[in-house]
Amino acid sequence: ISQKYDIIFVDGLHLFEQVYKDIINSLENLNEGGVIVVHDCNPITEITQRRLRASDSWHGDVWKSIVKLRIENPELDVCTVDTDEGCGVIKKGSQVLLEIDSDVDVYHYNFLNENRVKALNLISVEDFKRKYD
Repeated sequence: ISQKYDIIFVDGLHLFEQVYKDIINSLENLNEGGVIVVHDCNPITEITQRRLRASDSWHGDVWKSIVKLRIENPELDVCTVDTDEGCGVIKKGSQVLLEIDSDVDVYHYNFLNENRVKALNLISVEDFKRKYD
């Protein structure tokens, strides 16, 4: 019998591919109504989101996993709470997919920096409390 969880916290290797894999695997082990929380989804400076640690603070490119889910997964409800370097909240449900022009590199920091609210579905702590009352 597979163990299912109400909440799964992902805060690991800080690399997009691994975090995305952790999220997909977590979805398979999530109870109905459960949530996945992903840390470090909203790096404010370019240097902290680099794949190799280049400063005291390091988020890696975790944010790319949230963008990928926002572009490709209509069966998920994905948002990022604007707290503690960005906490992604993922649950089964539905979302309007993030639409991107084909000539845009969504995995470049400039895209995130110019489209942060829309790309991450960034919400305030107060909005999070209202949403998940």
